[in-house]
Amino acid sequence: MTAHPSEHVLVLGGYVLTRPAETSSWAESSLPPQIITISGCIKDDLPRPLTWGWFQCRHELDVAEGDWSQSDVVAVAMTPADAEALIGEMGGPEMSCFDLLRTATPASGDVIGYEVVGAEVTLDFHSWHCHAYADDVVRDLGIGVNELGLFATYEDAVSVLEWMLALPSDEAPESVPWTVVALVHPSTDQSPGDGLTSECASRSCGRLLGEMQESGGASLIDATTQGKSRFWLFALIALVSLAADQLTKAWALAHLTDGQPRPIIGTFLQFYLTFNPGAAFSTGTKFTWVFTSLAIIATFVVMRYAATARSRAWAVSLGLLLGGITGNLTDRLTRPPEFFKGHVVDFLMLPHWPVFNVADMLIDTAAVLIVVLSFKGIKLDGTTSDE
Repeated sequence: MTAHPSEHVLVLGGYVLTRPAETSSWAESSLPPQIITISGCIKDDLPRPLTWGWFQCRHELDVAEGDWSQSDVVAVAMTPADAEALIGEMGGPEMSCFDLLRTATPASGDVIGYEVVGAEVTLDFHSWHCHAYADDVVRDLGIGVNELGLFATYEDAVSVLEWMLALPSDEAPESVPWTVVALVHPSTDQSPGDGLTSECASRSCGRLLGEMQESGGASLIDATTQGKSRFWLFALIALVSLAADQLTKAWALAHLTDGQPRPIIGTFLQFYLTFNPGAAFSTGTKFTWVFTSLAIIATFVVMRYAATARSRAWAVSLGLLLGGITGNLTDRLTRPPEFFKGHVVDFLMLPHWPVFNVADMLIDTAAVLIVVLSFKGIKLDGTTSDE
């Protein structure tokens, strides 16, 4: 471990609780047997850091550190220029996660190395390791890593960052603010964050994660906290989809006559207003309440998955799915003949196909997207099955 060069003054941003991750199962021959990272986005079969984001108060990790014999408190530091750029890209002065960083307190301690990371809205981090770039970086730039998988100098990390951002779109990293951070073993007498405010703990961006139990039990911390950065996108897509479905149904009721076709593209696509108490092809017409109950259950299931999604594609897919489900559910709950047994408004017809509506189209589109994402191995957290 070496101290950082004097020309690169580093300011303290926060603290993370991390531990070495084994790399023996990785295909990248350029990496050492173990690495450390502040990112949760590394190979699926490896230990993850014990925090997402960073804590502004050193004392917040003291208790947790005692519970993890293989963990280590590491300070996250940045150059003042990089810190200013990140704050600007991530929400500016109103974001309390940067209170410590804005104090420009010099980081004190030994620099372990430098990591290239991408910051999410909630300061969950991606790492350049997420994309298995190590061998390519050695080949193209001649830059390797130290014994813990970090870059030895700030200049090396910047060169790799510039190389990553210049990659073709199909190889490039996520479209989030990427920067360089230094991982520092903090001096035992440096705890500047502890004096920020008495509410430091509640204003920090770090969140301790519990390990999954050997039997496959749940995390100690609800996983929904990991996906808030994508929930707004999911909610927006769902609301717009629901509105589109209900507005088109309102138009159909106002302008179409039940059972009378109106050509759109000849006989291939026609308007045809009908009211469906059952499922496709008018099946299950006596069990409307069952379909209503299933739709309510499906709504909660989709929202639960969406709360853990960190992938934009998954957020969009689940938003479309929820919009379609709630579109038809709204009909079941609000339309005649009675509450919970309402008939769904259908008004689009293709040859040899059941009459359908916008909600059905949304559900089908979401199903196709989900199949594609699953086939490509893209998971809810944005990682792929081969990472």
